[in-house]
Amino acid sequence: MILYLHMHKCAGTSVVRAAAASGLRLPAQHQNGNLIAADDRPIKYRGVPSADLAALLDRQSDAGVQFMAMEWDFPRPEQFAGTRALRTFTSLRDPLARAISNFRMDKVAGHIDPAVRFGDYINGDALYCSDNYYVKMLCQLWPKDHATPADLAFAMDVLASFEAVIVIEQANMPQVLARFGITPEATRHNAFHADPAHYPSGDDPRLWISDREIRDFIARNTLDYALYCHCTRAIRLADRSRPCVQDARNLIGG
Repeated sequence: MILYLHMHKCAGTSVVRAAAASGLRLPAQHQNGNLIAADDRPIKYRGVPSADLAALLDRQSDAGVQFMAMEWDFPRPEQFAGTRALRTFTSLRDPLARAISNFRMDKVAGHIDPAVRFGDYINGDALYCSDNYYVKMLCQLWPKDHATPADLAFAMDVLASFEAVIVIEQANMPQVLARFGITPEATRHNAFHADPAHYPSGDDPRLWISDREIRDFIARNTLDYALYCHCTRAIRLADRSRPCVQDARNLIGG
C-alpha cells in the first residue's frame, strides 16, 4: 500500500486527485485521502500503539486500498513496527512559498480576519502555521514546541526512510509519481500565488506581505530550510542535468 505524507500547500490535493484518477483505490471513507473517524474528522495518529496502527493499516490493505494520505499528523517510525510493507513518499515546497500560500488561502476563504498580517499568522496556533512546520510534522511536535537541531536530524532520518520526496521547485513530481503508478494531473491551478516576485504586494491589499515579515520568517525557519535544501541537493545529485532553481534559500546562504 502507498502512504503519502501530505504536507499542507505542497500540491498534496493534486497528488491525491491524480492517484484516484490513475485508478488507485483510496479508502472507502476518506477526506482528501485521509482516513476519517465516526465523527467524519480525519484520524490522528499521535500516540497510537504500534499494534493498533498495524491493525488499522492492515484492514485498509485487506479491503483493497492501494493509496492513502496522512495530512494532519504522521506516525513516528517506531509506531510502524509490525506493519506490512508500505511505500511512502511526500512532497515539499520552499517553506516561505508554502506558508504564504496557506496564509493567502485562509485570507481569501475567510478563515482568518482580513486585518491579520502574515507575521501574526505564523504564530503556532496550528501546526501548519507554525515555524519549522516540516520538522515538527515529521517529529510529532506540537505547534508551540521549539524545534531543535536534534529534531532536524531526526526528521532527516525519517525522510531517508521514504521511497521518494517531491520538491515542487525541482519539478520532479512527474518522475516520482510515475514510480507509484500515478499520472500527474494535466493542469494544476494554484489560486494562491506565492512566486517570490509577488511576495510583498500581490494583487490584493489584504494579502500584502512586507519585506521585514519575509526576512523574519526565513530567520525563524532555518531548520525547515535545512531540510528543504537537503532534499533539493539529493535530487540534483541524482539528476545532474536538473537546473539550479533560484529561490528564497539564497537569502540564508542555502
